[in-house]
Amino acid sequence: MPEWEKGWKRPSVKVLGVIILYNIYSKLTSKKDEEKESKNSINANDSHHSNETIDHHAHHSEALQQAHELPTLATRDKPLFGDDYTVVFVLGGPGAGKGTQSEKIVNEFGFTHLSAGDLLRAERQREGSKYGELINTYIKEGQIVPMQITINLLEDAMKRSGSKRFLIDGFPREIEQANAFEKQVCKSAFVLYFDCPEEEMAARLLKRGITSGRVDDNAESIRKRFETFRKQSIPVVTKYEQDNKVRKVSCLSDPSTVFEDTKKHFIQYYTGN
Repeated sequence: MPEWEKGWKRPSVKVLGVIILYNIYSKLTSKKDEEKESKNSINANDSHHSNETIDHHAHHSEALQQAHELPTLATRDKPLFGDDYTVVFVLGGPGAGKGTQSEKIVNEFGFTHLSAGDLLRAERQREGSKYGELINTYIKEGQIVPMQITINLLEDAMKRSGSKRFLIDGFPREIEQANAFEKQVCKSAFVLYFDCPEEEMAARLLKRGITSGRVDDNAESIRKRFETFRKQSIPVVTKYEQDNKVRKVSCLSDPSTVFEDTKKHFIQYYTGN
């Protein structure tokens, strides 16, 4: 049994503490929201609060973008990369295990793994980056970085790799991103969606946050990231489900078991069985 699995089954007092704090924080936040909208029904309350949240984030995002000159996306009659390229989008909530499973897919099937999050963090830290401050603010706030930045970073990474098989992890995070990438860069083969309950993902992220040093591995950022994922990324999954291009995998088992389920989708794609 892997050491991380032993540790997860018998978490330390410190890990339990941060999980408990996260749950308390979530309940307090939920209670405050309910009090603000007590005059409405529960359903109306949820809808109104969601709209307020989206409007707040939209105004905040617009203000950030206006303060920075964003790159432009290429305009092409057809995608840059043709049908001889394979792109699989890897989606799932924060902490679902996308990175872990992507590494296993790379080793088994020879894909090149491109993590949108890793590319953004690298650009944020790159000396002389025009977008470092902007990227850092979006990540810290749990918001989606403007697609012009993300798509350009992905396109450049694909060009440099020399590969023709790509796992793009954590992208697209909204429908507009999906449409722009498929029109300008490359068509996707399918979407690999790792399904995991928020409570489980929160516990994993808080445990990781003890040592990761990431600005978004804290209770406040995690809550915002879940909210953003529900509002903007789940519709992407729904869009691709309508096109019969989603391959869903449950992430509640140990990584090896999850990978056995994941492999089946790649074998089916390449063999048709």
